[in-house]
Amino acid sequence: MCPAFIADMFGTRRAGAIYGVVLTAWGAGGIAGPALAAILHERTHTYALPMYCIAGAMILALLFTATIALILRRETARATESREAQLAGVG
Repeated sequence: MCPAFIADMFGTRRAGAIYGVVLTAWGAGGIAGPALAAILHERTHTYALPMYCIAGAMILALLFTATIALILRRETARATESREAQLAGVG
């Protein structure tokens, strides 16, 4: 699902490179996340703070993705309008 999402968002031309960055970030999170959660658990003796941190990171990721989608839609609409204006002027 992730490669299809990336291709839909950014196009197929650079999808492979972008997917590589996504997988690298995912791997780094898989290594660092549990270690950071363990450190926070040792200091607070509860998993509440690590869970709040994870929830906050997920909300930030959602906002980031929505913002990128909005920007890409605007850029695509502008490019389409520009092409249509050029075609109308040529005809």
